[in-house]
Amino acid sequence: MDPSGCRPPRSKSEAGPVAREILAVFLAYLAFTIYALWPLPSVLGTHLSYPDSPYTLVEADVSLIVWALTWGSHALITAPWDLFDANIFYPAERSLAFSEHFLGHLPLFAPTWWVTGNPVFATNILILLMFPLSALGMYLLARRSVIPPAAFLAGLVYAFHPSAVANLGHFHLLGLQYLPLALFFADRWLEAGRYRDAVLLAGSLLLQLLTSYYLAYATAVAFGLYLPFRLFRWRGSLDRRRWVGLAAAIGFAGGAFVVASLPYLALRAQGVIPSGPTNLGWLLMPEITAPTVWKVLCENGIGLIAYGLVAAALLSLRRRNDWVWVGVALAFAGLVLSFGPTIQLGPVSILSPYRLLAEWVPGFATLRSPHRFLIVTQIGLALLVGLGFARLVSRLRLRLAWTAAAGTAVLVLLGFSTQPGVPPVHEVAIGEKVPAVYRWLATHGDGGPLLEIPRNRFEVAGRRMLWSTYHWLPIAGGYSAYTPLMSEYIYRIAWRLPRADALERLADTIDIEWIIVHREELQPTARWDGPLPQGLEKVGEFGSDLLLRVTRPRRPDAAERMRNDEETLSGVPLQALGDTCRGSVRLTESLPASLPPSDSVKFDLEIQNDEATAWPGLAFYPRHLVQLTGCIAPAGNSRCSSAPRPLFADIPGGGRLEKRLNLATPRSPGTYQLNIYLTQDSGGTLERCGFQGVHELVRVGRAAEANASP
Repeated sequence: MDPSGCRPPRSKSEAGPVAREILAVFLAYLAFTIYALWPLPSVLGTHLSYPDSPYTLVEADVSLIVWALTWGSHALITAPWDLFDANIFYPAERSLAFSEHFLGHLPLFAPTWWVTGNPVFATNILILLMFPLSALGMYLLARRSVIPPAAFLAGLVYAFHPSAVANLGHFHLLGLQYLPLALFFADRWLEAGRYRDAVLLAGSLLLQLLTSYYLAYATAVAFGLYLPFRLFRWRGSLDRRRWVGLAAAIGFAGGAFVVASLPYLALRAQGVIPSGPTNLGWLLMPEITAPTVWKVLCENGIGLIAYGLVAAALLSLRRRNDWVWVGVALAFAGLVLSFGPTIQLGPVSILSPYRLLAEWVPGFATLRSPHRFLIVTQIGLALLVGLGFARLVSRLRLRLAWTAAAGTAVLVLLGFSTQPGVPPVHEVAIGEKVPAVYRWLATHGDGGPLLEIPRNRFEVAGRRMLWSTYHWLPIAGGYSAYTPLMSEYIYRIAWRLPRADALERLADTIDIEWIIVHREELQPTARWDGPLPQGLEKVGEFGSDLLLRVTRPRRPDAAERMRNDEETLSGVPLQALGDTCRGSVRLTESLPASLPPSDSVKFDLEIQNDEATAWPGLAFYPRHLVQLTGCIAPAGNSRCSSAPRPLFADIPGGGRLEKRLNLATPRSPGTYQLNIYLTQDSGGTLERCGFQGVHELVRVGRAAEANASP
């Protein structure tokens, strides 16, 4: 062993860790996982762990992830060719691709669900396995360069840092067990050229790419930085066989990843997934990202003891220790990218390579939380922790080194910068606790599409998705990163049920067969207590849930019409308007002298189309769709950062369309600018081709002043 505590250059005949060692290390990590995540291991089949939060998106996100994992497991054994045509947001196609597919997690999730049918239990088994497997993967990677006790510490820091333990609400981002394995097998392939290492490299790299797009981009960065160091290290052994094997492994993983991404590219072509930053692009702002980065590294970081071991490793930089340089490169690259497009260091702003990646790499610009690239930093820091400890105990016998590692592990765990702890556990209704109406539909639904009233909040939509895993009927609602316009249109119609004209319009629009009315979620409920219109029959009552069946004849081609991305429901072509689009939007009533702050104000509008041809507005894929944009912006700002709103009506050639627009007013009194105009997806604002929008100054005053205004 050299004075740095690292291994000397390895010979091809040197044995790696044996099975007994790997099993013992895994069991140690598993035992610590059970301890660290308690009380979750005591309620594996009934509870999920996520933070208490006034923001309903937290619970909704958890339900979405569990639903997606369950759908993937279900589809793989029933109709794998329909994997991306999931059962939410009926009749939309590729609805699984409205969010992440999480396919890389299925090897650890699906077997448990196939055996038990319990998605909560399968999720918790997945979580319990991710932590020790991530630690073990790092252990194996670190064992390439340091003694076992040092590698054990590296695995501990990699998998159990406070940010990981506290992030069970987004547990899909903790599935980093395949990344160190991919680096490990790449190094072994370059060293020894054994075919099984090339195969395992391809498999681990593919699974890591498929766990999450955030993790996929982080994996590409980490692997791309790591590989040149190892190619240089084994440059004397690089023959044609190794080059071909490496290219084949990377090509297989990358090719399969591209195939799994084709549905997302199709949705991007239809405008469902934006090609640039979403309306949550404010998350990329330096004043938001920079504090988040420092909080993760400092407040929720690896602690002073672990950072001290990193410093000890850095003392080896002058020596020819390529693993130290690997750790430094990974830690630094992840830190740079985590700041997003602009690195904010106090008053100094520096452009980041993140901006170039956003321009060059497909899908990169839609990432909303750049601080997640600290995943790359974490793997670099973990390697450096192992290297630093190995340097400090380089003169100890192995047994004494293990004793020192055990003591250091305790100090590292106690010295983590903060101890946010495991988020609280929350009971989830599963099995016999699933609402009776869903259990009835599981045996009697016969595949008919389901509509649930009312639409309700995000977390409620998430629960309904999760409960849909018990009946697997297509549901018109759902919760996801990108909500299709057809879902909003269907619920606009359903809001007027049970009126006969609303039922007629619903049947002419979509082939819904079942309707659940959640009366405890409705205020008032009297309209559902009277007689039902012909064509809508009561099936039964399940507590406060009313189950109805649509018996009215439904339009057989309704789903195909809603999925049409070439023309609107009225037959207007979905295409760019061209260089001339004369028309205007005007307010039908005069603006008041003052608007109330922190309120919602209604504006009645009249949209005029002065061209001979109609403009497309009644369609459900954004590409080439004419939509309405409005906001109350700072004075002098004529553009809105808010997302456009669908018209749900074509604008007839030479005709008019009346609409009502609700806009939120600013909190602070002052002079602002009211902006209302039309946009066309892929074409920008219609003001570029002659359309006249509304751009007027408005006064936002205090409540008393606003109430006194005419």
